[in-house]
Amino acid sequence: MKIGKHITFLALLAALCCPSANAENFANYLLNFLSHPEKQDKSTSPSLTIDGKKAAHGGNYLRLSNTSVIAVVCADSINTPNLSKGELKMSLADLSTKDTRTCNFAPNGKSFLLNKITSNTNEDHEFLTFLSEYSRNHDLQIKRTIFPFPIRSFKNGKESNSKLLMPREWNYISFSSICPQICILKNVNDAKNRRIYVYNDRKLSQIYNFICINRKWYLIEVETYQ
Repeated sequence: MKIGKHITFLALLAALCCPSANAENFANYLLNFLSHPEKQDKSTSPSLTIDGKKAAHGGNYLRLSNTSVIAVVCADSINTPNLSKGELKMSLADLSTKDTRTCNFAPNGKSFLLNKITSNTNEDHEFLTFLSEYSRNHDLQIKRTIFPFPIRSFKNGKESNSKLLMPREWNYISFSSICPQICILKNVNDAKNRRIYVYNDRKLSQIYNFICINRKWYLIEVETYQ
């Protein structure tokens, strides 16, 4: 992947899902939407309860436990997210409780509106179950990490200070701590790979790359960004 030409999955999602809307606008919209729940009533029509019904006063919106860290799962084939045109859906899952809600967004001129929330959905259940177990089971984490393990570092769009780790050098990862709540782009269930994009204060920080082999998930690479 040429990082100099890297397009975040959010911007590319907008280009695929809504070609008449500005991709950058959608990326900023979604990050702003998740980062500022107190402003969501201005980008939601109508006000919604958790099950998607109209609310008389205010409604319950998507409130993250930590709005400075946003993590999103998508499937792709090397560079391109594997999404169908015309879809503007995102699921929000809690790794500890397994609670999942699916959100439908609709174009609104050059912006977007959240127009439906469905609770108790089951998006990408197998991968989320793996992430939870991977985070708390150290033996499984070593077995489901492919070594030598590459950590690729990027600064100002260029790769630098990348390295390969062996099992004895491994620092255990807890995704439940990094991203206790995680967003899932739709249409990932049949794909054999996943990428977790982690944003800190709306800036891309890490990408975790996974692959599925014989119905088992493995972490194969981490990319870090400055």
